[in-house]
This record gives sequence, C-alpha cells and structure tokens, in this order.
Amino acid sequence: SFRNTSCIRCTYGKVAAAGSDKCTECPAGNVPSGDRSTCVPCRPNEYAWAGSQACSPCPPGAVPDANRSHCVKCTGATVATPGSAECRKCGDGQVPTPSGTDCRRCNRGQVPSKDGQRCEPCGLGMIAKPGSSVCSYCEAGRVVTGDRTSCMPCPAGLVPAPNNMTCMYAGSSREL
Repeated sequence: SFRNTSCIRCTYGKVAAAGSDKCTECPAGNVPSGDRSTCVPCRPNEYAWAGSQACSPCPPGAVPDANRSHCVKCTGATVATPGSAECRKCGDGQVPTPSGTDCRRCNRGQVPSKDGQRCEPCGLGMIAKPGSSVCSYCEAGRVVTGDRTSCMPCPAGLVPAPNNMTCMYAGSSREL
C-alpha cells in the first residue's frame, strides 16, 4: 500500500499543529507563530484581522479594540499617538489636534465644547480662565476684560451693565 508522507506548509495566516491534517485560519487579534504551528496574540498596541499573517499598529488617533481585531478612533477629548494601546485624555482646557495624536490648549477666553472636540468662546458676560474647562460669571461689581479671561472692577461711581461686559453710571441705562 502507498502512504502519502509529504507535508505542505500552511499558507500565510493559517496554522497546523504537529500531527494535524489541515491548516486553520488564526482568529482576529492573532497571527501564526514563526513555525506556523500555533496562533499567537498581537501585542496590546497592535491588531490583526482573521487570517492575517502579521499584526499591525493602528493609524494615528486610533487604538485596537478589546479583541485586537480592528482599530477604533479615539472619541471625545482623547488622543492616541501611533502605536498606542489606549486613548489618552486631554488635560483641562485642551482639545485633540486634527490628527488626533496630541492635545492643544484652547485660545484665551475659550473652553472645550461639550463633546471635547473643539474650542468654543464663552457666552456673553462670562470668562474662561487660562487652562479652564468651564466658563464662569464675574463676581458682583466686576465686568469681563477684553480678552475674556478675567474680571475687573468698575471705576468708582459706575456699576456693571446687565451684560457684564461694560460699566455704566449707577441708576442709568446708558453704557459707557
């Protein structure tokens, strides 16, 4: 009787354990070992689709999902540099850069939007202290400075106008 004793090497992305008669595809998040005898997981900062021959880093601004099967874009006020395993939160008063790899400080008088993706000016009569993530009103008797980062008192004989942006004569509706 004739017995087939020749072996063939599994194609890329597939493995076969010793003694096995078929090659199987590695699941997502795993790739073949060097000798193609078993599947090995990708490192925490890499991903691989099912049947991949090698793990890959995610593009800037994205990280591997929990199964390391694909990349997910960082959301909100978070960023990721190439090769990152997790999204990193931006600091107070900061938003992601367009590339999603770094954070930038909002301009004077601005704070991060509710979704954390862009900077927005404070509302009328409000200020944003440098590095702040929230707008706030001036204390009683004070008005907003031109750069909208601090408050200043009105000169003697004047009071803040209803919009807290300028001073006016007490008892008058006329703003200076």
